[in-house]
Amino acid sequence: MGRMNVFIAAACAIVLLILTQYDRLAAAPQAIRDAWQTQTSDAKLRPPVAPAKETADPFYHSGPVPSLVSDEVDALNVTATRRKLWKYVRQLYMDYPPPFAELQWPKDWPTMPIYRTELIALDREEIAAASPVLGQDEFDQAREALLMLNDALPSYYDYARLYKGRGYVMSAAGWFLNRCWPVGALMLKQLGSKLPIEVWTKDEEEYEETSRVVAELAASGIQITAHKFSDFLDSSEFPRDYNTNYMMKALAILFCSFEEVILLDADNVPVMLPDNLFANPGYMKHGMILWPDLWPNSYSKTLRDIYNVDYSFERTCESGQVVVDKRRHLDSMVLANYFNWYGPGMFYKLITLDSMGAGDKDTFGFAALALGKNFSFVTTPVELIHVWTGEGIEREEDQVIGRGQMGQRNPFNETEIMFMHSHDPKLNFQVQDLPFDLTFIHSTAKATFWPDTETLEYKLWNGIRWVECESKTLHVKDDPREACKHVRDRTSAMAFKLKGWGES
Repeated sequence: MGRMNVFIAAACAIVLLILTQYDRLAAAPQAIRDAWQTQTSDAKLRPPVAPAKETADPFYHSGPVPSLVSDEVDALNVTATRRKLWKYVRQLYMDYPPPFAELQWPKDWPTMPIYRTELIALDREEIAAASPVLGQDEFDQAREALLMLNDALPSYYDYARLYKGRGYVMSAAGWFLNRCWPVGALMLKQLGSKLPIEVWTKDEEEYEETSRVVAELAASGIQITAHKFSDFLDSSEFPRDYNTNYMMKALAILFCSFEEVILLDADNVPVMLPDNLFANPGYMKHGMILWPDLWPNSYSKTLRDIYNVDYSFERTCESGQVVVDKRRHLDSMVLANYFNWYGPGMFYKLITLDSMGAGDKDTFGFAALALGKNFSFVTTPVELIHVWTGEGIEREEDQVIGRGQMGQRNPFNETEIMFMHSHDPKLNFQVQDLPFDLTFIHSTAKATFWPDTETLEYKLWNGIRWVECESKTLHVKDDPREACKHVRDRTSAMAFKLKGWGES
């Protein structure tokens, strides 16, 4: 009996010790918790393993990922968790460099003729002739290496604590684009968006100005925050030819805090409310929506064969707007970043044959296909919307094939335009030297805007007015063009015409 009492007392003491250590860990400084996690994990990076998927719904996790720390403490650890994810991803990219060091490219390969929008697909023999030829041993080695990379991609469930909810993400880079993206953010507000926005910058230098613009917009009632990649990665790690202006859009999707994301390019202006895209049947089925670019697909035969990607998808994609569910596509986004990391001179050639528009835009869709996944694709071609002058005619500069705003369709009703990707000209009146009587939004023979073009045009110019006049950060003092005065005059005239509208 005495021994039994001793055994019970010892067991109670052990339980009490475990509970005490648990409480101490939850309240411990981050450095201690990090040390504990390091001691309980392998020193060597290894592919994370997802928990067993629930049979009722193979894509969604029913509850929070188990953690030894409370949600409040974990919220303070977002940067550390991002750093952990980046460390894993960065090491992955170093451990699996492209297995194509000796690729021989045809001397006279065909490049994509500009804006061949009348074509559904390029001639497959033409694509094959433009693709590098690998011997069987080289092909087998390349295929094995890239499929090993696929197997090592991180699991969403290991980093699920980083993500929650839905929102918009934008990538900003410097003074030029800081005068563009606020117009899109303000349009979202005027259209009634209820979702938050994150704006991502490369480093402290870019963040300094962008964060001031974000603070001004937040003061106006927009749910918006600024972030910088340099909080958890060193930009000196990037490859020498890494173009941060567009390559970082894939990084912004990966590291933003939203589980479900709508990426908007800095020069993209929604003209219909995109908040409900997460309810689109195509999105609900595949977890990703992509929109077309202006020319046919030109994935190289080499890369198609390596990943066993067939020719069923024969268009090319555009990354002015991308909708992604990271629960289903975190691995796709890591692979898309890999294609961008080694993009110039390598995957941009293999994915698009280095043709028109080579860059990040086709990496999202191809990454999904390379992993045996799919995406919803808006099949109606881009509508080029030419800018009108004050006389109601097309600008002379726009009477060239390929110039104009890219009108991208509403996936629910493809007769309607949802996004106006203002790639040419961009809505920067200080750099573009644009006249102040231009009309950007109007119906065309092939598509219509909704609800009505004059109201949308007024809202667009309200955003331009905020940039030119109301933002203390962006307003140009002693502006020789007097942009603020001209924009105010324009919005006042538009408000008068709309009857009963006054400047807010």
